[in-house]
Amino acid sequence: MSELVATDAEPGEIFGVEEGGPRKPRRDDRVSFEITGYDAKGNGIGRVGAWDLVLRRGPLGAVRGARVLARVARRRRGRVEAHVLEIERASPHAIPARCEHAADCGGCRFQELDYAQQLVELRATARRRLAPLARYGLEVPEVLGAADPWRYRNKMDFTFAKRRWKEADDDGRHLDFALGLHAPGRFDKGLDVRACHLQGEVGDRIVAAARELALELGIAPWDLRVHTGFLRHLVVRRSHATDEWLVYLVTSTEAEPRFESFWRGLLERVPEITTLVHGATERMSSVAIGDTDRVLAGDGTITERVAGLDFAVSARSFFQTNSAQAERLFEVVRAFATPEGAERGGVLWDLYCGAGLFGLALAPRFDAVLGVELVPEAVRDARANALRNGVENAAFEEGDAVAWLERAAAGDAGVAAPDLAIVDPPRAGLAGEAAEALRRIGPERLVYVSCHLESGARDLEVLLDPAASNAAPYRLVRTALVDLFPHTPHLEGVFQLERAPNASAFDAR
Repeated sequence: MSELVATDAEPGEIFGVEEGGPRKPRRDDRVSFEITGYDAKGNGIGRVGAWDLVLRRGPLGAVRGARVLARVARRRRGRVEAHVLEIERASPHAIPARCEHAADCGGCRFQELDYAQQLVELRATARRRLAPLARYGLEVPEVLGAADPWRYRNKMDFTFAKRRWKEADDDGRHLDFALGLHAPGRFDKGLDVRACHLQGEVGDRIVAAARELALELGIAPWDLRVHTGFLRHLVVRRSHATDEWLVYLVTSTEAEPRFESFWRGLLERVPEITTLVHGATERMSSVAIGDTDRVLAGDGTITERVAGLDFAVSARSFFQTNSAQAERLFEVVRAFATPEGAERGGVLWDLYCGAGLFGLALAPRFDAVLGVELVPEAVRDARANALRNGVENAAFEEGDAVAWLERAAAGDAGVAAPDLAIVDPPRAGLAGEAAEALRRIGPERLVYVSCHLESGARDLEVLLDPAASNAAPYRLVRTALVDLFPHTPHLEGVFQLERAPNASAFDAR
C-alpha cells in the first residue's frame, strides 16, 4: 500500500489512499508503490490502496520488487495505467541491461531481470492465465528455459524509416533516417538500432553496413505518412546449424538506379551473407513481404536442421524463431505424441503445420501423416522438406484448418481417421466451432501447442469439459511450458490429452 500523502490531492500531487479512500487515482496523479508482478504483456503491476495499477514503459529497473514513483496516464477498462518517473528503491532481481536500446525498444521487456527470475515470473503468469484449467487437474510445471538466452533469434525484421525516434547522430545530420525497429506506439517512427543482442553478431554487421550504404548513396527510406521513398525492410535470417545468412531486402517498386550499388556493396562488406533476395511491393502498409521476389545472390534459401531433419528456409518461410528452443519444443511434442507404450502406426493429423516440422519428424512412427496449413508458401516448403528428407508417407494440404476441421467432423473431408492430432494454432486459437469439431472427430490422442495461453485455455475447456458437448470429452494428461523468447513475456504451452474411455470412433465416411 502506498503511503498516505494527500487524500484530497489535486492532479499532479503525490496521491495515496487507504483502502476505500475518497477517489480513484486520476490522470497526472503521482503514485508511489511496489511492483508486485506482471500482466500477460510483461507490464509491471502493483496496488495503491484499493486500486490496481499497470505500468507502461518506464526507466530501466522497473521490475518486481522495485518501488517506483509513477504518474497516472489514464484509466481504461477498469484499470489504472501509469508511467514510471523514477525508481525509488531498486529490486533485488534487477541486473544491468545488456542492450543500449533497452529503455526505448520494448522488445525485451525482461532484459533487466535475472534470467532465472524471468522463468519464475513466466511460471507465475502462466498459472494465472491457465487458471480455468485447474479444475481439470492442471499442474503448472517449471518453465523449460534456454541454455543461452542471448543471440537466439534466427530471424529479425528491421525497418527503414524517414522519421527517427529520439536520438540522432552526434552531428544531427540524420534525423530523417533510421534503420531498426518500430518505436513503441508510433507506426511512423523508427528506433535506429546499432546492435541487437538477440541476433548473431553478423546480423549487427549487416544492419550497420546497410545503414552506411543507404546514407552514402543517398537512397531514401520509406515514409509511412506520405508513402514515398525506396528502402522499406531489411530481413535478416540465420541458420544456427550451418551458420548461413539470408538477407531479404524489401523496397518500393519505383526505379532506383543506385540500388544495385547498394546490394552489391552489402555483399562486399559482409561476405558471410550466403544469399540475398529482393522483394518489391506497392503496398502502403508496413509489411516485410514483396509482391514479387527475385534472387540476387545465392539460391534464395538457407538450411536449418531441427529434429534430425534439414529444412530449406526461404525469405518468406515460416519457421520457429528460436532454433535451439524449437528442438526443445519438438522433444516435448514427441514425448507427448508418442508416449511410452504407444503402438507404432496409424494416422497423424498435423493442423496448422507450417513448414511441416512436427509431422515430418514424427512420420517414421506413423503409417500416414496429413498436414493442413493456410499459407501457400508454407505448404510448398512443407512438401519440399518432405522430398528433401525422403519422407514418403506425408501429404500437405493448403486450406483453413478451422473450415477443414468442420468439414471433417461432418464427414466431408474424405480422409482417414486420425489416431493422433497435433494442433498448433495462431494466437487467436481455434476460432468458431473448430474446438467442438475436433472433439467430435475424437482422435485417441491429442497434442495442443499454444503460443497464447488464454486462447489455449479457452479451447482446452471445450475439449475437457464433460458438459460442453454431446461428444465424449478428453482428459488432461501432461503439460509443459517452453520459453521460446527469452526476455519477453511470451510463453509456449504444450498439452497432452487422451480420449476419455468408451468414446465413439470418428467415421470419415
